[in-house]
Amino acid sequence: FPVTIPVGGGGISAGLKGAKILAEVAAEALAAGDLTQAGLWAYNLRYQREVGAQLAYQDAMRLTIMNENNENMEFAFERDLVSADDIRASLSGRLLDFSPVQKLQKGLRGASNPALLLRLNHKLEWAGRLYRHFRAFPEDPTGFSVWENELHAIQEQFQ
Repeated sequence: FPVTIPVGGGGISAGLKGAKILAEVAAEALAAGDLTQAGLWAYNLRYQREVGAQLAYQDAMRLTIMNENNENMEFAFERDLVSADDIRASLSGRLLDFSPVQKLQKGLRGASNPALLLRLNHKLEWAGRLYRHFRAFPEDPTGFSVWENELHAIQEQFQ
């Protein structure tokens, strides 16, 4: 289960979702008499696909914002490259998916800082890949090592 952050209560929702999934999977495994790794794998599968994907995306977006300096973030807000709604949405786990027209508009507004535009676009694409990777968590334990290796490769792309 995720660790709860005592000051703001962060992690409580993820913990409760995890507990609900665990209770359901444990009840199914007990009813089937299968308490093996394979019998309980549904917990990992459901948690990573339902909760882990959102947590990974949220963390990727948090890191993206934290790794930009104040000057770049001010530029991004002033030019409406990033809005408060975008940040709230991404930190709540909703994937940011801009249309081609929105991307063009943001590109034109941020044209005087192309390095920032490229970096933000790269990080947004990276966060989406991370989210999709968690949503593709393996159906059974035999696929875990390949999935984990792919996860490390995706994580190494965050620069």
